Amino acid sequence: MSGPSSSATTTTVWLTYYTKLHFFTRIRRFLKSKAAQKNKPRTKVMIDNKEVQIKVTMDGETEDDSLLLQRSVKKLHFGSWEEKELAAKEIGKLAKENVKTRKLMAELGVIPALVELVASEVTARRQNKALMVEAGIFSKLPKNEDVSEDLIMHDFAELILSLSSLAKTQFHLASSEVLPFLVGILESSSSVETKESCLGTLYNLSAVLENAGPLISNGVVQLSWA
Repeated sequence: MSGPSSSATTTTVWLTYYTKLHFFTRIRRFLKSKAAQKNKPRTKVMIDNKEVQIKVTMDGETEDDSLLLQRSVKKLHFGSWEEKELAAKEIGKLAKENVKTRKLMAELGVIPALVELVASEVTARRQNKALMVEAGIFSKLPKNEDVSEDLIMHDFAELILSLSSLAKTQFHLASSEVLPFLVGILESSSSVETKESCLGTLYNLSAVLENAGPLISNGVVQLSWA
């Protein structure tokens, strides 16, 4: 015959089960609500054995654009030279159309890959440099206040240095973007290597007479005497 103590024990057990069930029900409801709020799915890209997530639908960007960016980044890192060249042009188009894509370029390691792509002096590579310039690559340069990491600035500086090798041919100086960017780095606390790349670019640009005016008006001459 069960006594009061047995009844109390049974009540305690059921109360414990009820409390746990109520707790997990609330947790499940909370997780469902959080999942419902994430109406922007993400796709994953492997870069240098690191998993990077990209929002599939960014502001002003369609899902097709995001998938195209994902494929282009993969080709840029792991494809053949021809695939890398096509990927560079596709990324350039996407970056021109969407501001967030430009900022995402550095995170996905696009800039070092572009540096490697344009570093070769093979004729085909030189043609690719010209295509990148024509596509408006300089309009995608970040403002100094937007990019604080010296490594990223170094990558951009190397990219511009390589592109500036076209100075004696079809290279056109976009002074409103390139020169302020270079001068800003030279006046900053960036590394010596980064500043050397900027100086190399200015040297290449100075080889073209028509660049003299923009170089002077942007304070390059005064900077050299500082």
